[in-house]
Amino acid sequence: MRRMTLMPLLVFCLFSFNLVHAEDIQMTVIGWNLESGDSDAATLAAQAADKGPVDIWGFSELEDQDFLDTILEKLEAEHGIDYEDVISTNAGKDKLGIVYNAQRLELVSSHQENSLQLGNPGLRPVLVAKFKGKATGTEFLVMVNHLKAQRDPNSTSKRTRQSEMLNDLAEAETLPVICLGDFNHFYEIGSADGNSPSFDATIEDGVFQWLEPSNPVPTHNFPGSTVMLDFIYVANPLAGWDGDCVILEREGNVAVTSPTFPNVPGSSFTDDGKSTDHRPIKATFVFNEATMRDSAEQLRDRISILRSLLEDMEAQLKAIEENLEEE
Repeated sequence: MRRMTLMPLLVFCLFSFNLVHAEDIQMTVIGWNLESGDSDAATLAAQAADKGPVDIWGFSELEDQDFLDTILEKLEAEHGIDYEDVISTNAGKDKLGIVYNAQRLELVSSHQENSLQLGNPGLRPVLVAKFKGKATGTEFLVMVNHLKAQRDPNSTSKRTRQSEMLNDLAEAETLPVICLGDFNHFYEIGSADGNSPSFDATIEDGVFQWLEPSNPVPTHNFPGSTVMLDFIYVANPLAGWDGDCVILEREGNVAVTSPTFPNVPGSSFTDDGKSTDHRPIKATFVFNEATMRDSAEQLRDRISILRSLLEDMEAQLKAIEENLEEE
C-alpha cells in the first residue's frame, strides 16, 4: 500500500522564496523541450530570459554544454541572478539540463537514473538533482525527463514502462519531488481521461499529482494537434501550498490563449529552425505560512508522541534482555 508521511508534506514548505504578500512565499519552475539540432541557442536564450526570474528550469533535447551556457549567461545578464546548471552525460545531442537560482538554492547532489533507458543508450535517462534551500536547509528533488517518442510500434509500451519506473522512484522518496519534462504522453485534450496509458501509469495510485494547466493546449507543433506532450507533476505534496500551471507562448511571458480544442486554429505554431517546436510549461508554487505554522505544530506533537513510544519500547526491550540474562 502506498503511504504518504507527514514529514515530506512539511519540509518543502519552509523555503524562503519571493514574498507574494505577508503570508505567502512563491517559487517558479519551467520545463521546456529545446528541439536539439533544429534550434538556435541565442534565440532560445532570449525567449527564456523573457520569462522573468525563474527559480528552476528543466530542459530536454539540450544539444550540449555550450548551448546551455548560452542560455545561462543570458539569464544572468537579464535578471542579475547567479544561475548554475547540471547537464546529463548520455551520448549524443539529446541531453537533459537543469538551471537553478544559486542565490537561493544549493545543489546537494545530482545523478542520472539510467534504468529508464531500458537498456537502450538511445533513450534518455532521468536527470535528478537534490537541492537545499539556503535560508532554511530544507531539501527537495527535481527530476527532468524525456520519455520515449512515438516512433515505433512498441513506443507506447516502452513509454508506459518508463512511467511506471518514474512512479516507483518517486514512491521510494521521502523528500518532495518536482517531476517535469517532455513525457510524450500524447494526452488527448478534451477527452474524458486523456486516452494515454503512459499518463495513467505516471499518476497510478496517487504517487504523482498532475499540475493540470489552466489552459490545456497542445505543447508541440503538430499541425492540427490536440495533444499535450509536456507535463509537471509533484510527489509527496506540500502542506499549506497551492500550485498553478500554465502553458506559455515561446515569445514573451504570456499564456497561450488561442482556442485549440475543438477549434484547430492555434493548435499549431511556426517552427522556423531558430525557436523550438515545443511550448514551455510553467508551474508557480505558493506556500501559505499560516498553514505551515499549524502543520509544523502538529508535526512537533507527533514527534513528541513517537519519542515517548520509542522510550517505552526501549524500556521493554531492556527488561526482556535482563530477563533472558537471569534465565
